[in-house]
Amino acid sequence: MLYIIYQEDRPGGAAIRAAQREAHFAYLEKHNDILVLGGAMLAEDGAMRIGSVLIINVPDRAAADAFSENEP
Repeated sequence: MLYIIYQEDRPGGAAIRAAQREAHFAYLEKHNDILVLGGAMLAEDGAMRIGSVLIINVPDRAAADAFSENEP
């Protein structure tokens, strides 16, 4: 079943994202078998990141929640 994980940045999100970049990509690589699509959400200016979206294919909501809760 497909689930969308929609993540809006909080204040200071750019610094958090930079600090977790390697861990984030390693986590996605580790779970590439369930990752369908992912990418940044951009502000109206088309340049500033405001969050991200992932689409994953997992058996149920519990698996989607577990993936999201453990993502750096």
